[in-house]
Amino acid sequence: MVLFYPGVAGRRSGHIYGVVIHNDAGSQAATASFYRNWLPSHDAALGFAHVYIGSDGKYQAEEFENMAWHTANANGNANYVGWEVLQSMGNEETFRANEQAVFKDIAVFMKARNMQPNRTTVMLHQEFSATSCPHRSWVLHGQAVNAVKDYYIQEIKKYMGTNNTNSNSTEKPKQPIEKDDEIMFKYIKVLKNGREEQWFAGQGKRMYLPDGPTIENIDFLLNDLGKPTKATRYKEGSLALKAIETMYSDSKTFKK
Repeated sequence: MVLFYPGVAGRRSGHIYGVVIHNDAGSQAATASFYRNWLPSHDAALGFAHVYIGSDGKYQAEEFENMAWHTANANGNANYVGWEVLQSMGNEETFRANEQAVFKDIAVFMKARNMQPNRTTVMLHQEFSATSCPHRSWVLHGQAVNAVKDYYIQEIKKYMGTNNTNSNSTEKPKQPIEKDDEIMFKYIKVLKNGREEQWFAGQGKRMYLPDGPTIENIDFLLNDLGKPTKATRYKEGSLALKAIETMYSDSKTFKK
């Protein structure tokens, strides 16, 4: 195992409470190999997870016994292990396959530690801090915290050989599939000088929102299309923001 920043976030002082499943906000090219090559040049303080799983396999960036800066929350970083489902802005079939690979890997992790998947041991990033992560899973698996968590739990149990519904886990109806060109969202870019910019992304383009009326118009559009209007904050230079800016080209216009 080749670690990119071994121990940079510190050693755990207690036992591991559970896992956090992330969506990386990366394009089809953001594979495990990409992260393996990119992370050594990445400022660890901007965020990193323990495990990255994409269509080309798995990359483990940190030991489980060490913390990682993956939740923007002291409890989450100190007590939970983070998995990234990669290519979450890419092809849906690829993303779903990556999700299953993550569930299978977590099942091995939990089984080895005699840990049971439930709503306490399987967590979403947004339960620790203000973020839309896991954004793609959110769209595909229910658009509610417990709906997404219950889907995760059900799938992890399947790989553990304990697929039952006795731990607050209720299977939800499948949600309509959102095509890649239908993904639209707002985000906030936090500049290094502390200033914040609001942006809109969709249809392969991103657009700066300079003022209140423009933001209101975008909120109206998102509401009209049934999309969330809550904006996630990304620090300038962070991996998630770089992935968005790579996938969505800068533009002055967009189409409804």
